[in-house]
Amino acid sequence: LIDSDSVQLTYKNKFYKCDMYTSGYISPERAKDKKVRLTQQSDDFILAILLFELLVNNQHPFAIYSSYGGNISRDNAIMQGKTCYFGKNKGFIPCGIIKPNQILSRNLYIDFYNTFSKGINSFEFRT
Repeated sequence: LIDSDSVQLTYKNKFYKCDMYTSGYISPERAKDKKVRLTQQSDDFILAILLFELLVNNQHPFAIYSSYGGNISRDNAIMQGKTCYFGKNKGFIPCGIIKPNQILSRNLYIDFYNTFSKGINSFEFRT
């Protein structure tokens, strides 16, 4: 596994970055603006998505579709903070059937809740 979207360097005060990423595995700030520099918090957010999928039977926390019809891209859901598992996002229902609050420990559930709801706009909530 190569994390090629994290390849970035500064040389003689000029910033160089790789514009590659995997759809659905992007931090909110990068989804909104592809020119944003990646940070440790960006990587933490993506790692949280991967851990969530591993623990909750391969369900992506931002894989949702509107109850009014139609899928919403994972990148758009991340950018808008739309997750059916955490927060108050009426009109959206999960693609999976497993409810994380029933299989995860309370502390782990709270960490994911903070990362995927409050952490969309605030780095300090990404744990």
